Amino acid sequence: MKIYQKIILAFSLLTLIVCIQGFVAIQTFRQMDNQVTMLNDDIIPGAFSMLETKAALATLSNEIAEFVTTSDSKHRGHVEEYITKIRDNVEKHTAHETHLGEEERQAALKMETRAKEIIGMAEKAIQLTGTDGAKTELDKIQRQIHIKREELAAILAMHIKVHNEELKAAQLELHNVPINGTYSVWIAILSALLLSIGVGFGLSRSIYRPINHLVQIFHAIAAGYLDNEIRSKGKDEIGQLLQACARMQTQLRERIAEDKRIANEALRINEALDNVTTSVLIADTNLTIIYANQSAQQLFKQAAISQELPQFQANNLLGTSVEIFFKETEHLRVFFTTDRVTDTIASSDSIRFKAQIHRKFFSENTTTTHRTMVTLSDLKLEFSITPVINAEGERLGFVTELRDRTAEMATEHEVNAVVSAASSG
Repeated sequence: MKIYQKIILAFSLLTLIVCIQGFVAIQTFRQMDNQVTMLNDDIIPGAFSMLETKAALATLSNEIAEFVTTSDSKHRGHVEEYITKIRDNVEKHTAHETHLGEEERQAALKMETRAKEIIGMAEKAIQLTGTDGAKTELDKIQRQIHIKREELAAILAMHIKVHNEELKAAQLELHNVPINGTYSVWIAILSALLLSIGVGFGLSRSIYRPINHLVQIFHAIAAGYLDNEIRSKGKDEIGQLLQACARMQTQLRERIAEDKRIANEALRINEALDNVTTSVLIADTNLTIIYANQSAQQLFKQAAISQELPQFQANNLLGTSVEIFFKETEHLRVFFTTDRVTDTIASSDSIRFKAQIHRKFFSENTTTTHRTMVTLSDLKLEFSITPVINAEGERLGFVTELRDRTAEMATEHEVNAVVSAASSG
């Protein structure tokens, strides 16, 4: 898993926990709202309705007795008013209670039946009041109203008790809802905290350990240890970095081994060149001398060279340009072939010769050996210049072999003089 995917996953988990906390809080408030709604719309109104109905029944019974006794229209109006009030309360209460359950529905229907019987008898008492011979019937109606009122009052009392119990239960639940909600929120917070710690620890561990391992590897590589065990199991960016580091260490180890092999070969070549009798110079592509064997160092310490080239210091041969040996005022023999001298250039043409040297040997991609003769005072030196080219065809520098031909050429000159004298007679 990529690092950014791990971070996204961690933030997603934290977001999920926050959403769960919000959901728990919303549910807590919703439960509280439901309890408050039930109290306001069901329990409290029902209890008040039944209390009002019970009080209205007692008042209705008294008003009927007063009306029967006095036949006063005022009491009749009161009776009709309480009849209407009782009817409305019972109808509302019955309609409200019937949807709560079968037991509540049966109790509500009994209450409605008793209330209708009382209302019917009250209306009959109103009709009979003031008529002749109705006293016995009215007394009977009053006794029946009293009995029905007691029955209805018992039903109402039972209902009031039930509603009181529901009210207490609702109050207790309303009290427990915020407590339970608080517990739930705290549980969610602790879960989020533990999850955050776990995810953070796991994420930091998955990042810190390989980075620390990588730092130790780099310190070891910097110290020269190239056989470090690089553990790379992950496929994220750090795992890819460790894999790249492993490849780098392998390549670096192979390169150092190859460089060491080349250095050993170069050392053997240097040892061999130092012990040969031929004077050898090696120059870079800028004709700067970077190597001179012991024979060459001894050769350039001759007094003739110091007299001819006052600016030349034999002890500082390395770093000197090969061109210092080509004077503009001397006679040079340039070997444009690899076998013998073919042309002689006068001192007036020495500048043109140096241009030819650059063009032929140093500017063109020539691969052949070129020779030239350099005269320094009485010293005759033959320079054999060979370019060094690698496998890709790139020029790396030049190898110059020097031969001291002073004695050889003097002998040739004497032989030529004897032959010339003999020829002249």
